Amino acid sequence: MSIPVERMSKLGVLAVLEEVAEERDELRDAWEACTSTISELRAERDDAIRDNRRLRARVRALEDMVDRYAK
Repeated sequence: MSIPVERMSKLGVLAVLEEVAEERDELRDAWEACTSTISELRAERDDAIRDNRRLRARVRALEDMVDRYAK
């Protein structure tokens, strides 16, 4: 049940506004943490992709070396 703003005291309105501002700040902090985490995960993914490509190239080089020595 909500009380019309006209019927609330100024202190009541200020208290509600303060609560809303606190919630907004909490949500902003949570959003920033999420976007930071997403950025970190993307960086880790990119590093893993580079490592995977590097390892595949090494495996190909080793396979080629084995093939040369097998001849």
